[in-house]
Amino acid sequence: MNQPFSRTLLGGFAIILCFYSVQGDKETFLQVVVKPAIKGTDCSDIHDKNPTSTSGTYMVKPAGSKIPFQVFCVMDKGAGWTVIQRHNGQDSLSFARSWKEYQNGFGNTTGEHWLGLDNIHALTNQNYRESQLHVVLEDFNNRKAFARYSSFIIGNENDLYKLTLGKYSGNAGDGFRGKDANTNQNGSPFSTIDKDNDGCFWCELEKENCGFCVVGDMAIYSCSGEATHSGWWFHRCGMADLNGDWSPKTKYMYWDSGIYWKTWTLETLKSSELRLRIGPKITDLVKKGF
Repeated sequence: MNQPFSRTLLGGFAIILCFYSVQGDKETFLQVVVKPAIKGTDCSDIHDKNPTSTSGTYMVKPAGSKIPFQVFCVMDKGAGWTVIQRHNGQDSLSFARSWKEYQNGFGNTTGEHWLGLDNIHALTNQNYRESQLHVVLEDFNNRKAFARYSSFIIGNENDLYKLTLGKYSGNAGDGFRGKDANTNQNGSPFSTIDKDNDGCFWCELEKENCGFCVVGDMAIYSCSGEATHSGWWFHRCGMADLNGDWSPKTKYMYWDSGIYWKTWTLETLKSSELRLRIGPKITDLVKKGF
């Protein structure tokens, strides 16, 4: 008698169908790996191919990428958005992670997660396609705000996943660019608790041009390691960090390590989500006569 059962691997890369058969005195175990179908290069591509697609998890394979991976798609207002980060405390997921973990991604795509720098690089560096970034924010008073960037690209590992942003629009303020050159995170490399690229560095305090950064009343030498405990595109810490420590409503005020978008509010946030909308490059459409 055959007794089938199934198991889904972590990350959703394959479904394993297992069959256990007993015939007389012989026992047979058969394992079959079934890979989920790749639905498109990204959520926008999936929506364009099938406008009735619903929000949920899908397998994608960006143009030029060798490996497919699972993403959560938000199908909303006539477009498909690829979620690359969700942080709301519901899974108690720690974002205090190493460089390697931020490269590979962590969490569950249906809940809190970071998609992974390598995957985000693959999504934002597809030939003939460009990405818009939509930042969704909510505070503990249930107010919501957003920031949108006309383009969003990160470099590869050799470039330390450098951040490059287009024009800002929205009602949350341009948290990435901050208020001056010292708080401008556009063009910054990525930093983690074990790999510091934030522009803060140790020096002897009696010397001129010391590189320490100031957060509140503290002089620090690493935004990730000392202040935020998170991975992010820091430049002397800056005014935006959506991967900081999540705090409940009773303890959300005045934490330097919280989830911040300080051009909107100085208080740590209840939730954040980063989404990409990816489509043909405008310059390529112009060349084709559209």
